[in-house]
Amino acid sequence: MVTRPGPDVVYSITVFPGNSLTFTLTPSATYDPTLYIVGGSCGSGSGCVVESDTGGEGQVETIGPRTFNPGTYYVYVDSIFSPEECPCDHGTYMLSVTGTLGVPNNTSFYTLTPCRILDTRDPNGPYGGPALAASSTRVFTIAGQCSVPASAKSVSVNVTVTQPTAPGHLILFPGGTPPSVSTINFRAGQTRANNAIVPLSAIGTLSVTDGQSSGTTHFILDVNGYFQ
Repeated sequence: MVTRPGPDVVYSITVFPGNSLTFTLTPSATYDPTLYIVGGSCGSGSGCVVESDTGGEGQVETIGPRTFNPGTYYVYVDSIFSPEECPCDHGTYMLSVTGTLGVPNNTSFYTLTPCRILDTRDPNGPYGGPALAASSTRVFTIAGQCSVPASAKSVSVNVTVTQPTAPGHLILFPGGTPPSVSTINFRAGQTRANNAIVPLSAIGTLSVTDGQSSGTTHFILDVNGYFQ
């Protein structure tokens, strides 16, 4: 389960064959939010928008349980202040995502005791500092750390950013050209975490691109399983 407080923000989630997810949005009593899932192909072979809006202040919005075609989707919460005639503030909410993300093709999932692979707040080194710098990419060797074998194709991780000096996002990918989809977004001074399944390169490395336009952010990566 992933739980987040408001205000409005866009989350990304990547799903695989065999997924089944339920999105539950619980707003504060005086707010009337709408929950959207956008992108990919929601079982129809074409782009889609899935929307939940009960139209009532403080009412829970739910999408699912639902199976999505494999791909990356964006989850957006629009928590406009109620009454609607005064969109001058945003509400607070808790967003929970439960179920299974599915399994990448031709692989099996193996759980691990949660283990911290790297923390850039630590002294400078392969799995420590310095902090990630704007518009830069660092490459970390994941295979061989925290019981992740060299045969692992992807890993299930918890990604945390803390002490960012400017807003931005991080992209986790196996290497080459960074994809256009961010793994986690953040504002200056914010500490945020997100769950993700990220592929590794053929030699077991993971690339992390800092999408800030300026400044730095610290980055923490915990692993809890792998696919092979």
